[in-house]
Amino acid sequence: GYIAGEILSSNGDPSPGAAAFGNLNLDPLFENAALGDLRLGAGSPCLGVADQGVADLIKVDALEASRSADHALSGIVLPDMGAYERKTWSLEVTGLATMGGVQTYNLVGPSTGLGAVLLGVSEFPFYYVEYGYLLIGAPFQVTVVAYLPPNFPFGAPMPILPALDGFPFTVQGIVVSAFNTTRGNFTERFRTRLVL
Repeated sequence: GYIAGEILSSNGDPSPGAAAFGNLNLDPLFENAALGDLRLGAGSPCLGVADQGVADLIKVDALEASRSADHALSGIVLPDMGAYERKTWSLEVTGLATMGGVQTYNLVGPSTGLGAVLLGVSEFPFYYVEYGYLLIGAPFQVTVVAYLPPNFPFGAPMPILPALDGFPFTVQGIVVSAFNTTRGNFTERFRTRLVL
């Protein structure tokens, strides 16, 4: 969980409570609050109404995704209230980055997208007005690992280079709509290290 010093708050939904300081006094319509899923549902009044200045300051949500995203593929990238930014596509990673092993990347979401899995070694954020934050380095610092459609897992073989034991790298996906490539989102950032 979080400790008080890690929490930055401005606009939010205090339900129940009085609306004040940019807060909403409405049901946030979580995906499944009873089971602890506090991601915002598709009809949430908390979508796209958070403080843009704060979002630009912190850049990432609790899952290490861009703090601003185009949840509706409308062409408007805005931050959501709450800990988790609603995105159309997300990144699932399975397996360890063990030398000689395979780590699998899957861009999960509607099949109407075109995606790429990106590899970086920096955490310098770079903002794209159409997609939110690329969180793994500037464009010239990032390598495309694979182009894939959503829901098509890709197994990436890890190199066997003992000199790279402990080498840190980050992975992030981007998926754009097949109908309009100016609509899409960056996924969560995944951090790991190559190990023997």
